Amino acid sequence: MKIIFNAIGIAVLLLIVSNLDTLSQDYTLFNFSDGVWIEVTDVKGSHTTIRQLYCQEDTLIGDKTFNKLYEFSISSYAPAYYPDTVPAHYIGAIRNNESKQVIFIGKDEPLEAVIYDFNNQQLGDTISRAHD
Repeated sequence: MKIIFNAIGIAVLLLIVSNLDTLSQDYTLFNFSDGVWIEVTDVKGSHTTIRQLYCQEDTLIGDKTFNKLYEFSISSYAPAYYPDTVPAHYIGAIRNNESKQVIFIGKDEPLEAVIYDFNNQQLGDTISRAHD
């Protein structure tokens, strides 16, 4: 009887180990060409700003291909709530690298910066932006 339970235990263990590979997700590059990102900032009693970020065209910086990143924003100020529109303008360039990271280089910046790293993320993690 003990041998049967050990054999069943080993079979279950082998089944679990062989299926561990199916539990992971495949990495997909961040899609810059189809994405539009919207950020809403609401400062109570003062103003609300809506920023729309999107990529258009690509550019070569050094020997690397980047997507050009643009921003369009609208702000409303209290008490009159008159809109203040900032026309779309180039703010920098963004790309994926081979290490599952998102790289950004600002319009007037000489160096690349890693703005997101997909290597150490877990299911349910949230991308957040730090505020001053």
